[in-house]
Amino acid sequence: MKFTILIVDDEDNLRRAVKYGLSGGQFRVLEAKNGLKALEVLAGNEVDLVVSDLKMPQMDGMTFLNECRRKYFQMPVIILTAFGSTETAVEAMKTGAVDFLIKPFPLEELVEKVRGLLAAKRGDDKPVDGFIGFAEPMEKVRFLCRKFAPSASPVLVTGESGTGKEVTARYIHELSGRSGRFLAVNCGALPENLLESQLFGFRKGAFTGADRDSKGLFMEAGDGTLMLDEIGETTPRMQVALLRVIQEREFIPLGTAETVKASARIIACTNRDIGRMAGEGRFREDLYYRLKVLAVHLPPLRERREDIPILARHFLERFADESGRKIDGFDDAAQQALAGYHFPGNVRELSNMIERSVWLSEGRTISAGDLELDGHARPEPDSARVEFKDRVEEYERGLIMEAIGKFGRNRTVLSEKLGINRTALLYKLKKYHLKDDG
Repeated sequence: MKFTILIVDDEDNLRRAVKYGLSGGQFRVLEAKNGLKALEVLAGNEVDLVVSDLKMPQMDGMTFLNECRRKYFQMPVIILTAFGSTETAVEAMKTGAVDFLIKPFPLEELVEKVRGLLAAKRGDDKPVDGFIGFAEPMEKVRFLCRKFAPSASPVLVTGESGTGKEVTARYIHELSGRSGRFLAVNCGALPENLLESQLFGFRKGAFTGADRDSKGLFMEAGDGTLMLDEIGETTPRMQVALLRVIQEREFIPLGTAETVKASARIIACTNRDIGRMAGEGRFREDLYYRLKVLAVHLPPLRERREDIPILARHFLERFADESGRKIDGFDDAAQQALAGYHFPGNVRELSNMIERSVWLSEGRTISAGDLELDGHARPEPDSARVEFKDRVEEYERGLIMEAIGKFGRNRTVLSEKLGINRTALLYKLKKYHLKDDG
């Protein structure tokens, strides 16, 4: 799915910078110099999200925001300004802005907010990507996913940011055999009223700007799966509404007294400790206990380091194919750099790193310089004391597991592909606890 974003700002340099940061791949970027021009662009294009300055000639950002809320109620708008204050931010949020950034701001922060907001529009055409690896913690995750998939009960997926919670939710959906769609919404990216209308739908006239009926995601998903990302960010009122859907399997669209049956299976995801939040009164205990019956916890990448070379190869093949570039692999220094890096951003950070390195590479292999770790590396505190022998064995085990993933467990094929004799292969399979097919 390619998303269209409209940048509204009278500063040419800022528009160009934001367009540069968002263009390519997932995003198509349109521009407008003021609110009046922006309304013209909106009238002629399907736009998924707006990023708008607050102080502009002809039509300022607040007036433009009001027009957006009136004509395009469900479209998210991020407000930017160098003249912000607490009062201005509150006014913008009350008017309907979903977020507010003060200039100057890190471009990466805006990109991250955009990605999070557009998760609410994500459909069921995104392939499961990155749910690979054979480390013991991931085998446990796979086992639980297979066990929980046939159930109609909700699933709670927890883990640090970037560990692959949505990938896991999609994996469970695929295993379930459900005929409906997989849909995802980021609960933390939308204000309560917008999230409520997105989930449960509304009838024409239910509120200002509701000029048509809307099914809502629960109905759109049908007998499929609805992923509620960042469930820990929901308000108490939304938690009550979600608990009703889980317990009663029904909901009431906005603007009606009509009860609608909910067939979609809920998978809730969070990087927060909602158990502790429930104990502190910051999350409903009854909802937490209902969600945690079927729970899957994703390990951080630093706890499944043997999967790093497998994931790196996977992302390299994917991004090289998308870019049309011929890249054979990683040189020795790049492999060592990947093996020694802490990956605080987990699998998402690895994916972004490999995507960038594909474009930076000048040859047929990725170098350590292409990975650009020097300015960003945050190594493990004890990385300097890791023995060379342990690093070599960790890398060797990763290569064998990568080969198993690509070519299967036939010993003859594996020994040929790895360039070692069968006896040596059997010894290494036993040494690294990879011998059993399970």
